[in-house]
Amino acid sequence: MGRALKSDTWQYFVERANKDIEMAIKTTAHEGDSPLKIAVVMGSSAWDILEPIPQGPLFLNHRGAMWNLIEAFREQHPDVPLIWKSPTSVHPHIVIDKHTRWFGPPEKAKERVRYMSRKRSADLYVYQKEICRELDVPFLDIYDAYDLSGDWHFPTDGRHFRGELNKVVFNWFFSNPENVSVNFAFQGY
Repeated sequence: MGRALKSDTWQYFVERANKDIEMAIKTTAHEGDSPLKIAVVMGSSAWDILEPIPQGPLFLNHRGAMWNLIEAFREQHPDVPLIWKSPTSVHPHIVIDKHTRWFGPPEKAKERVRYMSRKRSADLYVYQKEICRELDVPFLDIYDAYDLSGDWHFPTDGRHFRGELNKVVFNWFFSNPENVSVNFAFQGY
């Protein structure tokens, strides 16, 4: 979504889910077909970790917004299962102090990652998991896989993971078992 989940943004997450559900129905439904089975996978973490205000150390704003988001989604879509995707870990040691074509001068990169810490990502993970348990929302727990995969970030980026890792992790959950190969020779950087 490109924004943190907080009290003044959670409605946008619901609107996006509404649009995605509508699009899925339009693009896959055919006359005479049995009703389409849809589940929505949702999550929020990177922007929430990097944005200190209004989140604070306990993520109280985020937690309230997550609660509101889940309740509103369930009210609008009682027959659509919601699955919450856990946060992924961040790795600040990957961010290096040099100019890059992707992230600009070091000063810009430092400001962007000022609040990026493994502690904040781990805390957010615990808070989100707790809310999902309280609201009985299935929790797609991928945190540890990403926490152990710091070397799979884009160069100088401690937040975003390369597509190859995402493919492997999500194949664990969303595909038939198959032999998955990953090209370890990362090209282009």
